[in-house]
Amino acid sequence: MGRLVGYGTYQFLGNLFDLRILNRTLNAGEITDIYNFKNITSGLIAQYKCDESGGSTCYDSSGNSRNGAITNATLSSFHSTNINIGYSFQNEVGYSLSGGIFIPRNEADNSKDVLGNNLQYSGKVKNPLKLIQSPCGNFDGVDDYLSITSLTGSETVVSKLGTATVTISSGRIDFGAGTCYNLVLSNGSKYAFSEGAGTTIYDVSGNNRHGSLINTSEGSFWGETQDVYHYNIINGFRLSGSMRIPALESRSNASDGNPITHTSGNWHNNAGTKLQQYDSPAMRKADSGNFWFNGSTVNAKSNSDLIENTGNKIYYNTRNSNKKRNLLSFANSLNTSDSHKITKYIRS
Repeated sequence: MGRLVGYGTYQFLGNLFDLRILNRTLNAGEITDIYNFKNITSGLIAQYKCDESGGSTCYDSSGNSRNGAITNATLSSFHSTNINIGYSFQNEVGYSLSGGIFIPRNEADNSKDVLGNNLQYSGKVKNPLKLIQSPCGNFDGVDDYLSITSLTGSETVVSKLGTATVTISSGRIDFGAGTCYNLVLSNGSKYAFSEGAGTTIYDVSGNNRHGSLINTSEGSFWGETQDVYHYNIINGFRLSGSMRIPALESRSNASDGNPITHTSGNWHNNAGTKLQQYDSPAMRKADSGNFWFNGSTVNAKSNSDLIENTGNKIYYNTRNSNKKRNLLSFANSLNTSDSHKITKYIRS
C-alpha cells in the first residue's frame, strides 16, 4: 500500500501496523505467513510495527535503522480480546520502554531494541488486563436513598451509569433496584459513588453538596474491560481508613478539601494496588481470542473449566464468548501428573 518515491504522494486512511518493505517478490506461502504474523527476514529492507504507542517516530524493526517520522497522524492503540482483532508485537517478542514510548525489538539482533540498547523485556511479555472491582451505589429498591439537604426537587438527572432508576425530590434522591455511579445532576453536582466504604457520598464537582446514604451502603461492580468507567483510576483519591474519598474533577484536592494521596493514572481503587494501563501497548492476540489476566491468559471460548495449554499458559474459558463475564472465585491447584490438568474450576 503506497507509492514509490517520485511517483507522488499517497494518503492513508484507517489503521496500519506491521508494514514490511522487501526488495524481492514474495511467494504465496510467504504471503500466507505474513498474514499469520510469521517473521520474513530474507530481503527485508524495513519493517514498521507501529507499536510505539506514542511519540512521532515509527521505528524500523528490521535492524536497518530506517526509522520514519509520523506526519499528520498519530500512533494509537487497539485492544485484542478476540480472534478478529490484531496482534501486539510488544507483548509477543518484547520491547524497551523509554519515556512512555515502547521501543520495538531489533529483529536482526533479538537481544537489542532498535536503538541498540539491551532489550528491557524479552520474550512473551504480558500486558495484564486485570479484573477490577470498582465501588458503586448498590440498591435493593426498598426505601434506598441519598439524603442531600440542599436539593429542592427541581433538579434533574443529566447523566448516570448503572442500572438503578433515579428519582429526585426535596432533600433526597431515591433509587430503584440496581447500581448507580457517576451521577450528574442539573445543578452541577456529580456523585461518583467511588468511596468504597461508609455512608458519605461526595460531590466531586466542587460544589460541596455531599450526601448521606440511607438504608443502604456502597457496593461494587466488576469492570474487567477497558470501556468501564472507574472514577478513582482516572482522577485519583484520598485514602482515609477503608474509604477512598474521590478527587475533585479539577484534581486540585480530594472532595473533602484534603490533599490527594493516590494520584490519577494507574491506581486500582484499593490502596497500594497498581492497575496496568489498558492501552499501552495494545493487547496481544492468541488463537482463540485471549487476553492476559494476571499471570494467565483469559480465553473467550465455550466451557467453564481451566486447562493448561502449551507454553505454560492457563486459559479461563467463558461461555458464549462473553468477555464481560464476572469472575467470582477461582482456584488453580495443579496435580503432579505430566498433563498438569487443572483440578478445580473457575465459575462465572
